[in-house]
Amino acid sequence: EQAYLSRGIVRHDTAKYSKDVDSSYLAAIADFDQTVQLNPVNAVAYIKRGISYHKLAQNSKDILHPGYQEALKNFNQALQIDPQAAEAYMRRGIVRYEIAQSSNNSYIQDHSNALTDLKQAAKLFLEQSDIERYQETLSNICVVLENKCQSFLQNPEKFITSNKVDSVTPKPSGNERGQGSGVGGQR
Repeated sequence: EQAYLSRGIVRHDTAKYSKDVDSSYLAAIADFDQTVQLNPVNAVAYIKRGISYHKLAQNSKDILHPGYQEALKNFNQALQIDPQAAEAYMRRGIVRYEIAQSSNNSYIQDHSNALTDLKQAAKLFLEQSDIERYQETLSNICVVLENKCQSFLQNPEKFITSNKVDSVTPKPSGNERGQGSGVGGQR
């Protein structure tokens, strides 16, 4: 189990340097498939597989790519196994934001869900004393908040511990949707 997980992580991390990036992500996914087959409660394997599906979808430049839905399924499964998996919340929030950016029907709901996930990730990373990932999540929240980032940064802890999302959810303007997310830096 650990060998498949480790090899999958290496394949994923080196995929961007490969001549055939998609094949490398698919090979990583196959390793993560083996990991969850051997241990169906390995939350890390679901998270890593979700990240690989997300990268495949991003590379396709098609918001309808099935990789987005597969990523969400994997992040959901990881969170069922480990509700404290901050990485799963952060990654699910990023995927939800990207979907919201190109969705005409459910922009506000997807956007709100993305922000809720990112807030939970930030809260968990802070509780886990993972300051680097906490700061990465705050950066992602800033992207989602768009022009409200400055007020958010004045007191991020208050924001991430509040239950309020609606007042900071930006309205779609039409020109920024579908233009690429800017969320989800290299990791």
